[in-house]
Amino acid sequence: MLDGRSISNCGFLGAMGAHHKEESRIEEDGLWAALYGVAKIASGAAEVGLVIAYSKPSESDVNLFYTSQCEPFYQRPVGFDHPGACGLQAQRYLADYGFGEADLARVVARR
Repeated sequence: MLDGRSISNCGFLGAMGAHHKEESRIEEDGLWAALYGVAKIASGAAEVGLVIAYSKPSESDVNLFYTSQCEPFYQRPVGFDHPGACGLQAQRYLADYGFGEADLARVVARR
């Protein structure tokens, strides 16, 4: 979805072991494919499933993509994008659990 390819341009099924196997292609997010696989197995239509999701965000501006997901006014964005949303989540987490900058620095140093 991020790189602008249609669902029919799926060039990696053979490499994933799905060559000449029954396949279903789901557009949008890999989560939809996972839900489809679960539903297919739960319904008894399949016993095993292989869910493959990929994206190549280097061919697009990911921030513009996520901004279009959050903004009702794409032509007049108000500045809320996924880094902003992640920052708000992180601030809430730090406040709820009493962590601070020194705690974050320790995590970064360990990594």
